[in-house]
Amino acid sequence: MESVLALAIEALSWVELEDVSPSSALTRAAKQLEIIDAKMIAEASLLVRDSLCRRNFIDRVIDLALAPASMDDFDLGTQSFLRVFVLKTKFNLKRVEEAAELVKAGRSVLGEESLTPVEEVFGKILRIDTEEVLSGLDDHNRLGIQTFHPEWFVKYCIHLMGRREALRLLSYSAPSPRCMGINTLKGSEEEILREISSFDIVLDKVRNLPYLYRVVHGTRMLTGLEVYAKGLFSLQDESSCLAAILGEPQTGHVILDVGARPVNKTIYLAQLMNNRGKILSMDSSARRIRKLECEAERTGVEIIEPMVVETDDAPIMGEKADTVLLSPRCSGTGVFWREPSLKWRVDFKRVGAAADAQWRMINRYADYVRDGGSLVYWTNSVTIEENEMLIERFLKLHPEFSLTEARPHIGVPALRGQRECQRLYPHLHEADGSYFARLVKDW
Repeated sequence: MESVLALAIEALSWVELEDVSPSSALTRAAKQLEIIDAKMIAEASLLVRDSLCRRNFIDRVIDLALAPASMDDFDLGTQSFLRVFVLKTKFNLKRVEEAAELVKAGRSVLGEESLTPVEEVFGKILRIDTEEVLSGLDDHNRLGIQTFHPEWFVKYCIHLMGRREALRLLSYSAPSPRCMGINTLKGSEEEILREISSFDIVLDKVRNLPYLYRVVHGTRMLTGLEVYAKGLFSLQDESSCLAAILGEPQTGHVILDVGARPVNKTIYLAQLMNNRGKILSMDSSARRIRKLECEAERTGVEIIEPMVVETDDAPIMGEKADTVLLSPRCSGTGVFWREPSLKWRVDFKRVGAAADAQWRMINRYADYVRDGGSLVYWTNSVTIEENEMLIERFLKLHPEFSLTEARPHIGVPALRGQRECQRLYPHLHEADGSYFARLVKDW
């Protein structure tokens, strides 16, 4: 218990100190503590994830127990332990004795005297019930605590979708499904499926998306399989595959892929083009471009020309593209369900900043679409400022573009009357909250 607890405390402290992602914080903490045991790291990862997912509930309990003191009166190690203690005692542990054992482990990890200032707090935490946690809060704040979301996002979703549908979205907490794309550049789909099935992996075909399957049953370590090393499949997700297919990529097309995140979306594009044509894949991250190059080599893709392009730079191209696939950096409100730490790093100001950056990008890259070509715009955000409102504004400024139906139909019609566009929602589609628009350049 002590090693797992130490790893979780250290990772949570790094998240708080430097606002890094949980995975980065956990990697750093494991290296710092010299922990290499995969099972320990997995257990600590779950503690970190659940602590961050329920952070507003947890901090509310701690604030009530500490009053009139506050969390800021204590060091990061103590704060992180208090969060783990609330998580375990309110959601996991069944006996008081287990709470005592947890405190004992905390003293061992942080030092005998480190928890002395909060000794009485542990008993107070155990006595606080849900009714007391919710007492005195207004409706939106109460719903935020109950669904583990920031108050601003609760208000936004209710305004956007109505209370009933918003609560369905906010309450959704199923694990993210795993999908694999069968790589027909390495063989026939049937042959590869037979080889994969020999590893006791059960797959379910995803409707309307070629070569894509959900993993119904199988090992967690898909990337450790021989069939993965041979490049017979890639890990994919439905939203990025839908974005790739909306531009109707064809053999011999020139595709401008702006935003290599996730990199396997570009591999899927190449497969749809039968590995013939050209994909100019651009991203501001050199690390993602290197990863894309490695994936292209593993899967046998030969038509990708990767480029590191700074966000505000315009690439020099000697030709227009048949399709520009634009995936600008967004607020990420559509991935709150599977990236819980992001909920507490994003506010409405960040939504506005993302929309401003997206506006600059869509205007810049619209110039690279050939006459008769298409621009596919895609975000992992549920806000209208980054999606429908931005496209409305773009069409007013660019009459040479018009909305066309985004096919295949996987999601639901977009908002503000944009029935040609579509959205995905976690609670409806078990996929990232996303928006998709396809615009054709008429002249």
